Amino acid sequence: MRTAINYYALKVQECSGSPPHEPTPVPSGTASDPESPLIWWRTRAPSQFTEKDTTILRWALLQNRIAEEPYWPDAVIGKVTAAINVAVGRLKTRPIDHPEVDLALSAMLACALEHDVTSGILISSALRRRASIDPPCRVLSDLWLIADF
Repeated sequence: MRTAINYYALKVQECSGSPPHEPTPVPSGTASDPESPLIWWRTRAPSQFTEKDTTILRWALLQNRIAEEPYWPDAVIGKVTAAINVAVGRLKTRPIDHPEVDLALSAMLACALEHDVTSGILISSALRRRASIDPPCRVLSDLWLIADF
């Protein structure tokens, strides 16, 4: 039997310059896991992110989908307008603690980590709204307004 090779992880290592013996971690695919990258937007300050986090976050997003959302594939690969469309749509139609909101805001987070300013503003707005059920989000909201990547 042949050993499976994760070519995606090898390509990421080539691009990031990390040593070949250090594999890229495969993230959890659900927002209910406290270690999942899909909740980073509401649990981490902008200064806590590294360049490698974008890859981990995109990998987690690729493992998920939002049913009947035509812009989701474009949002996952980093098209900012599609990610904004998905995020605003979910913020309008779902409660702030809905799993689809975590997915949509995670797509926005990936865009923000790739230096898109409008994504940080949208994350800040969502965090301010979430502060009613999760008070630490209020401080994170302010930090996203002054984040400098």
